[in-house]
Amino acid sequence: MIFDHLRQFRQTLYSCFGASKDALFELMDAVLMSPSLRSFVCLSQHPIFRRQWSSTYSALHDGRIHRAKLHRYLGFAEKVN
Repeated sequence: MIFDHLRQFRQTLYSCFGASKDALFELMDAVLMSPSLRSFVCLSQHPIFRRQWSSTYSALHDGRIHRAKLHRYLGFAEKVN
């Protein structure tokens, strides 16, 4: 039961990612599963990150997250300027 909720959470979170969504998602998992982060190189060598090391930079440079969608899902109120 808890795994179904976790799977649904991850799928919804994944749907909030735009460009480079696969690399961003694996990068997020690697960050969450790393006991300490010393560098991008160490992060890119984490077993959960199955891409080449240069994908860390590409994902952060080219990746997109739909913030409004993410905020709605997580229940954050949008800031009104």
